[in-house]
Amino acid sequence: MIKKVAVFTGNRAEYGLQVPILKEINKNPNLEYILIVAGAHLDPNFGTTVNEIQEDGFEIHEMVNIQPLGDDLISISNTIGQIVV
Repeated sequence: MIKKVAVFTGNRAEYGLQVPILKEINKNPNLEYILIVAGAHLDPNFGTTVNEIQEDGFEIHEMVNIQPLGDDLISISNTIGQIVV
């Protein structure tokens, strides 16, 4: 039975840490990853790094466009609430 592992990445820094994990999952015949990309990866102001993920050869299963409502704690909480629902 193949186990699926969900991997979420929202910025380049965490993605860099996840690359070795994704590669190991790819090597293991008993594992499969589901890659969810969001946040700064999709934002042109941060270089649209989703392209780098694709160039690295990883399949992206879902892209979640997160548009923060503001920079304060209440706005961030509301943004998270909209994503989760």
